[in-house]
Amino acid sequence: MDSTCMGTALRERRRSQSVSSTSIVSAPMQAQSASMPPAAADVDEVSVHWSSVESVVSRMLDLVAALTLAVVAFPVVLVVAVLVKGASRGPVLYEQERVGAGGVPFTMYKFRTMRVGTDVEIRSDPQQWAAFEAGAFKLPADDPRITRVGRWLRASSLDELPQLLNVLEGNMSAVGIRPVEPEQLRTRPADYRAVYGSRRPGITGLWQVEGRSSGDEERRLEFDRRYVDNWSIRGDLALLARTPLAVLRVRRPA
Repeated sequence: MDSTCMGTALRERRRSQSVSSTSIVSAPMQAQSASMPPAAADVDEVSVHWSSVESVVSRMLDLVAALTLAVVAFPVVLVVAVLVKGASRGPVLYEQERVGAGGVPFTMYKFRTMRVGTDVEIRSDPQQWAAFEAGAFKLPADDPRITRVGRWLRASSLDELPQLLNVLEGNMSAVGIRPVEPEQLRTRPADYRAVYGSRRPGITGLWQVEGRSSGDEERRLEFDRRYVDNWSIRGDLALLARTPLAVLRVRRPA
């Protein structure tokens, strides 16, 4: 993919997005049935308490990690892109709205692992949406709408490689909390929303290294809360060092 074209496309996409820094309105939610529960109040605006030195060092770490991994993983990215394109019709990348620091929504990139149109099917059917919510906003690993290549990408976390673009854009970090969907916050209490508005989401984090196989939403929240409460540059470096082994432990689809 030509880097100049990609950069131009990303800039155009950012200019076309009109989002509020204190609200998390998701366009796909408009397709939901009226029988679904109404959305709760928008996520609270949360101040991100970093010192200027911490902020600069953290951003430098993000850029170094993202650029280094982009160079090292480039051959893998090309192979995966070809596999995704060959697995089913549709684009190579999948875009979805997630909540960033301060509650600001952003577009997150992943390799597409599902059949095109799966999102619309889920969000337009009350029963499917209820099951999706009950499953912590994740499809079961054996869902037939996940492609064969997609199952492998999800198990190995290689579907997350395009998030390097998000790190370079500045709306994600190399290490951070989980990138959650706006809908996940709408019905949650204030302390839950505070956790997910306090830091930039990360490609990896405590949840990835220690809680990767956990399907329990409360347990995932606890990992993210621990990360936020104990955040440090040294801790981020340690999590980065531990991530490759966690990724190499490819899970069998449940």
